[in-house]
Amino acid sequence: MKHVQHVRGRWVARMTVPEELRPILNMRELVAPLGTDKRQAQRQALAVLNRFHAILDEAREAYEAGRPTLTSAAKVHYQAELVADDRERLAPGGANDFMKASRPVYANRLRLALSGTAEREELEALVGYAADELTGKGLAPEVPRHVLLRALAEVQLDALARFQERDDGRVKPGEPASPLLTAPEPEPAVMVLAERKGGPTLGDLRLPQGAQRGRAIPRGKDDGRAQERRPHVSGVPWRAAAGEGDHEAARHFLQAGAAGYADPLHPTLSRSDPAAGDQGE
Repeated sequence: MKHVQHVRGRWVARMTVPEELRPILNMRELVAPLGTDKRQAQRQALAVLNRFHAILDEAREAYEAGRPTLTSAAKVHYQAELVADDRERLAPGGANDFMKASRPVYANRLRLALSGTAEREELEALVGYAADELTGKGLAPEVPRHVLLRALAEVQLDALARFQERDDGRVKPGEPASPLLTAPEPEPAVMVLAERKGGPTLGDLRLPQGAQRGRAIPRGKDDGRAQERRPHVSGVPWRAAAGEGDHEAARHFLQAGAAGYADPLHPTLSRSDPAAGDQGE
C-alpha cells in the first residue's frame, strides 16, 4: 500500500509534505506508527492516510490564501509610490520641478492607456517598472501581464492625485478612488481547532524519530525549548520521541480510535499552547 512502509519490524504510515507547505506545517513529512501486525496495519492505514490528506488540504488552503492578489499588489505599489514621494520631498532641494510639471502629462497618458486609446505597449512603458519590481520581490499575482499593468496604471493615477494634493499644500490627503485600494483586507486563513468527538486522533500519537522538523534532539538533551518549536495538530503537540515512539499509544489508537479518526469532521490544524497538550503526561 502506498505511503505504508515496513521499518525495523514495524509498520509505519508516512507521507511527504510538499515543499511549499513545509513552512506552514513546520515538518517535512507526516508519520504515524501502525504496529507490528500487517493485517491490522493495512486495516487502519486508510483512516490514518485520510487524516494526512486532510492536514495537507488545510495547509494548502492557508497557503493559497496567503498568495499575492491584484489587490495586495496594488496596495504595495501605492504605498511604495507614496514613500518614494516622501523621500524625494525630504531630500536636499525638495521635489524636482520637472517631475511636478510632467505629472499632468503622465496622468493623461495613463488615462489614454486605460481607456484603450493608446497601444498596449504604452502601459508597459508607463508602469512596467512597477510590475518588474513586484515580480522580483515575489509580490506579483499569477495573472497575465497586461492585467497587472492595467491594475498598476489605475493605482498610479491615485498616487499622482496624492502627489498633486501635497504640491497644493493640502494637510490631509484625499482617499484613493480605485476599488483595488479601497477593498478590505482578506480575512487571514486561521487553522482553528474544531470540536473533537472523543477518542484519540493522530495528534495523540508520538511521532517516530525523524518526523519532527530539523535535526532530531539527542536523548537527554531536550531542555524544553524544543517543545515550543514543534507544530500542533488537533490541539495536541506532535511529540518527537527519542526512540521508536510510543507504541502503547499507537495500539490504543488502533483499538479504540480508528472510527473517530476517520470521522468526516476532522479536527483542523491548530497552533495551540504547547503546555495544554502535555497536561496529561
